Amino acid sequence: MRWIPSSTLLLLLVLSACQPPKPPESTQTQPTPITEKQAILEDATIENTSETGELLWRVNAKNVIYSEDGKSARFETITGNVLQNDELIVQLSADRGEMVNDGEKMILHDNIIVRDLRNGAIVRGKEMEWLTKENLIIARDNFTGSHEQLEVTANEGRYFTLTQRLELKGKVIATGTKNPMQMRTEEAVWEIPEKKLTTKTKMQADRYDENKKITDRILADKAEMNLETQVVVLQGNVRSNSVSPPVQVASDAIIWNMKGRSILANKPVRIVHNTENTVINANEGLINLKENVARLKGGVRGINASRQADLYANEVVWAIDQRRIDAQGNIIYKQVNPPLEMTGTQAVGAIDLDRVTVTRGNNKRVVTQFVPN
Repeated sequence: MRWIPSSTLLLLLVLSACQPPKPPESTQTQPTPITEKQAILEDATIENTSETGELLWRVNAKNVIYSEDGKSARFETITGNVLQNDELIVQLSADRGEMVNDGEKMILHDNIIVRDLRNGAIVRGKEMEWLTKENLIIARDNFTGSHEQLEVTANEGRYFTLTQRLELKGKVIATGTKNPMQMRTEEAVWEIPEKKLTTKTKMQADRYDENKKITDRILADKAEMNLETQVVVLQGNVRSNSVSPPVQVASDAIIWNMKGRSILANKPVRIVHNTENTVINANEGLINLKENVARLKGGVRGINASRQADLYANEVVWAIDQRRIDAQGNIIYKQVNPPLEMTGTQAVGAIDLDRVTVTRGNNKRVVTQFVPN
């Protein structure tokens, strides 16, 4: 690491003439006084190179005050560059700053802007630490990050300059800029080149319509979101609530297509229609909320509590808005009023209205059992 003054003459004049007054006595902590052995520069450039002579980073600053050993400094109006393979990758600026331990750490204050030239991401904060050896920038106050796909806020942000990875902690809010969505969680990782946002803490994500009203809300223990395709892989206590149709979907793992408003569950899934009082369980299913259709497979069972109707089948297609169920395979239908039980291979109807027709293929008769009161 080396510093390069913009004017050698200026340095000599300042060193010979600078005699600061004795600081007044006070119980408050006073700034470290400037001594004759400290270098004071109006403009300076600080650089760091690798063992092979490759430039790693450069900082330009004004009003620089070096410590006696030259390993620390205070400065104002800072601009910095981070390089990789002799290519400029990150630019930063701040109103004030400090250099610590021969440039291993830079502490930046006020109006801080960090811009990644590779991906267009911008990180802002009131105070940051730049750990130059670790290629890491840490922001702990008023952290915000923005990109063409996403805007984020958090209590703390850690940006790894070489890998373009942003780690977020504390009250994380991620808002889509191209697609109307917002995710809230406590910890998240944004891998910018991969266009991926991941969280392993409980999360809530909302999808909005063109009028900025919530259409769907989903909760899970952890999630991985592809920001390009708007597909989210969710695991652990997954629950989805939609306004239209008014249904709730629950499973241990689902794939949520936010843009297309479809839910794919390859594990047991439960669907509750909030207004019709109908519950359907299945081993797997695809629910298209945009088209109001659910396609369910494997031990499908639909129950309507109001009508006390119960339908079992191998496969079911549920037209949610039409209140129609088409069922296939090993049909068992039961109802209370009038009390009856039917078996067959196909069934069509609405269990919330006690209107179900059961048929049997190959010209076989439907088996109907009337249950006495």
